[in-house]
Amino acid sequence: MIGLKPRIGSIALSLKKYQHVIANRIQRLFDGFSPQATALSALSGLLMALSFAPYDMWFFVWVGLIPLLYALEDRSLKGTYWLSVLSGANMVWFGYTWLPLTVETFWHLPLPIGYLFLGAFGFFAGQALGLVAVLARWIVAQTPWMPRGLVWSIVCVSVWSVFPMVLHFTFGNALHTVPVTLQGISLLGGESADFTIVLTNYGLYAFVRRRRLSEPRSHTLITWAWICLWFGYGLISFQQWTDTVDGWDTIKVGLLQTHRESTSKRLPPEPGYSRTYPVEIAMSERLAQKGAEVIVFPEGHKFGYFKELHVRRALHRAARRMETDILLHDKGWGHLLDGTNIPQKRNSTILLRRNGEFGGIYHKRKLVPFGEYYPLIGDHPEWIERLGLFKPMVAGETPVLFEAGGMHIQALICYETIFGQFVAESMSYDGTGKVLAVQTNDGWYGGGAQTAQHRSFSVLRAIENRVSLIQAINDGQSHVVTPDGRYLFVGDEWTRAEYVVDLPYDPASGGTLYTRMPYLFLSVIWVIFLALILHVIRHRLRTRAADTH
Repeated sequence: MIGLKPRIGSIALSLKKYQHVIANRIQRLFDGFSPQATALSALSGLLMALSFAPYDMWFFVWVGLIPLLYALEDRSLKGTYWLSVLSGANMVWFGYTWLPLTVETFWHLPLPIGYLFLGAFGFFAGQALGLVAVLARWIVAQTPWMPRGLVWSIVCVSVWSVFPMVLHFTFGNALHTVPVTLQGISLLGGESADFTIVLTNYGLYAFVRRRRLSEPRSHTLITWAWICLWFGYGLISFQQWTDTVDGWDTIKVGLLQTHRESTSKRLPPEPGYSRTYPVEIAMSERLAQKGAEVIVFPEGHKFGYFKELHVRRALHRAARRMETDILLHDKGWGHLLDGTNIPQKRNSTILLRRNGEFGGIYHKRKLVPFGEYYPLIGDHPEWIERLGLFKPMVAGETPVLFEAGGMHIQALICYETIFGQFVAESMSYDGTGKVLAVQTNDGWYGGGAQTAQHRSFSVLRAIENRVSLIQAINDGQSHVVTPDGRYLFVGDEWTRAEYVVDLPYDPASGGTLYTRMPYLFLSVIWVIFLALILHVIRHRLRTRAADTH
């Protein structure tokens, strides 16, 4: 005890000596987190979250970044970064409220663990906005000849396009209920909507703070010229396409919404039904009686189509009996109907023709990370087996175009609709006479707002390619979207139902500049972004060399 007292005193003196150093480091770490700036950053994230489904206060997306821009005034780059991370994280925390339910439903973990997952994911996703803000301010400081709003928009689109987000979203998703504001993406894609939203936010901020910013008039004219062209084109194009689509002939399409439990296991037949006569066939028979030319099943249930010959034959007989084309969905191992018996697990769409014949098969190509495959360790089955993880699926290799219901149907499965360029490539860069048919299972997300957010992607994909989109969803809102972005039909969520929708169809229409060149706008943005980065680096090196002399 006698020797311990001097040690305690020595430690206390050391702590006192370095107390100011620790305090300075903490202050530098949280530089910029004044109460006012913190509140403005948090408010910005909240407003952006409220603009998305299910809140759908879409007008906030045009002004939601303005509080953050106020908060970043006179802040260091470090302060800019942390305030922007807070704003981006807050956007996710309020917008992805369904994520804890997904963790509970899919991984069977307690709900509190789900909220911890949401917290970590929000902080990770917030890094994207932090990078955007730091890079934008860094470039703006060295390029006074460049309109600041354009810099912010270019940096945002560039960073957003490469940031590793499993649950990817865009600002344009907030506008799915007001398609008149999205018509420009038929030319330049969803990234151009993000570009315009960021530019509008900065343009409004610059207008309010014009005395402080003193931006050249030419910069202001460039900013508002783009915004006016965007909205002007939207008004004209939306009216033209609405009039055109309303004049098309219609085809009756049947949608199944089965409300089955989401599970990796094969469920037993429901009471009164069997493996060879599942409840989906009974629902399809009612749709066929109502005149459905093609029926789209949702993703989710395992029928045993791949492994059990008697099930396969029964389903084909049902299609022949109803005289209706059926887009079936199944997951399974074994025979893949392509002449091989390779034991690969697939997530697939199968066409059953109205004459009872096999019409083709599409294997999902964009698999969900951690839900359907494992990044990094996916090529090491021994690691997966050692860790006791589920066996991953095998991705398909090529898109498949079905001839069904008198239409050219491009099949997609669930997660794939998130990716604009992927969808355009799936249609072989040609949307003429095509319809997108999507099979989805939103039951994994536990009854939250995810299904509404997932639905918002359908509007973007329909407008980008000027094609109709049909989406049948298990435990979600099945829907149909027209080429001008209108919801022709939206079903009730979390309920069993079958629907017949009169789908406008024109075999000579479809396809856009974006369909043919989906990477055009993004490539131009990246060229400008890299040119700005190189210019800033070169300028700084020259300045440093001049200072040394």
